Amino acid sequence: MDVLSSNEILSELETLFIPNESIDSISKKFQLELMNRLQSSSNSMLPCDHIPNISLQELTSLTNTNFKNLTIDFGGTSLKFAILSGDNNQFNIEYEKKLDIKNKFVDFKFFENLIEWIILECVKFDIPKETHYLVSTTFSFPLDSQKRIITMGKGFKLLKELKNYSIVDILQISFDNILKKNLNSNNYTFEIGNVINDSVAVYLSNRFLIDTKHATSSSSSSSNNNISLILGTGTNSSFDVPLSSLPSFKKKFLNLDTLDENNYSMLINSELGFLGVEVINLTSFDHFNTSSIGYDMPLEYVTSGKYLSMILPKILLHYNLLPKSNNTIEEFINNFDGEVFSNILSENYEDLLTFFNLKNEKLDLITNICKILIKRASIYLVSSILAINDFLNKIYNRDIGALNSALSETESDNSDIESINSDNKTTFSNDIKVGYVGSFLAFSKYYHEQIKFYSNEQVTLNFLDNSSLIGAAVSSYISKIQK
Repeated sequence: MDVLSSNEILSELETLFIPNESIDSISKKFQLELMNRLQSSSNSMLPCDHIPNISLQELTSLTNTNFKNLTIDFGGTSLKFAILSGDNNQFNIEYEKKLDIKNKFVDFKFFENLIEWIILECVKFDIPKETHYLVSTTFSFPLDSQKRIITMGKGFKLLKELKNYSIVDILQISFDNILKKNLNSNNYTFEIGNVINDSVAVYLSNRFLIDTKHATSSSSSSSNNNISLILGTGTNSSFDVPLSSLPSFKKKFLNLDTLDENNYSMLINSELGFLGVEVINLTSFDHFNTSSIGYDMPLEYVTSGKYLSMILPKILLHYNLLPKSNNTIEEFINNFDGEVFSNILSENYEDLLTFFNLKNEKLDLITNICKILIKRASIYLVSSILAINDFLNKIYNRDIGALNSALSETESDNSDIESINSDNKTTFSNDIKVGYVGSFLAFSKYYHEQIKFYSNEQVTLNFLDNSSLIGAAVSSYISKIQK
């Protein structure tokens, strides 16, 4: 190919990546897709748990009772636990410890060793004797409907002896076996509370700790702006919808016999990465071998740390911006990840200079290519947040007919790129608060700036620190209130 100047390369990539369609138009199409997926999809917009309309004050009042909350986060390569207390409508971490997990063979002994470490740490913390602990857990590996472990990645090998046990049973057996060793000189007792996954934990942390307007309200409409986002390696979002809005096939396996559909919401795992099959214009750089999972995830491809860091080396190789090498494209891609991508945006080039012998003018060009990818990501991400917000407003106002009617008439808006970048930034009916986790977004200042720009400063991102610990505690407290 002809050798292009830096400006020519950037112009070509701007034309290729930045959508011609306005954010409002993209968002309306996303709304229609959300509605269609809620009503008919078996792999997205999936119900996770029912959410009662209770206040944060009710939750934190339980922390003044005769038990302490011990929360555990099985995140994969490490285990964290904390002892929580609550007052003034907030949760506080009194004590927190982290342990790197080196044993990769997962059996009863694996869990017993971890529980033994936790109990000994509790003794060290000098909690009064005979304290009763409510144990709440976030377990970030797939569980089936009976909370049995389906599989464990990240190098772990799940042994057959755990096959027919739920994670709740495994934890209870582990605590019982360790307590029989008489290590528990303080006569503590441990009650196994709820076990939830990380997406549920993020949602609960956001609802009850960030969005205080909704958390202290008891009306069913109070939940309609509670949007939680995961944007790290992947892209996902959780929010709640009225229980009555679920189609029958999605209620089939839920225990809803005793619930009043008018007073409960249902937490939805949106699998947001699926969004945009007919909306997002994927380029030749954006296609990946996803045959192993059997479906495409357009929004995740263009917004997440995993895929943006795979797109970048494809572009660099296409424009001959990397030194000639015998390495395959897969080998080049393996040298890039979300952290490297974020470092380039911050003009920290240590990784690039370590991997490749690049000249300074190429470093500036590579940074600007990353910025184009983040601009595109921000346009689609803001469009999806706006879509969720408007979708929830309509669904909680029971305006489903109007939603379908209005959205089905949506036509492509052929606004030019300049209008998207300036005059046609979107406007919202009110501010949208989004609680999020994910290191790729958390450590990318430029990503934050572009989300702020394209949302006209009306999307507020709140990083949910310790969401896995606090969300698990919230889940167990909700169960206590319902009993």
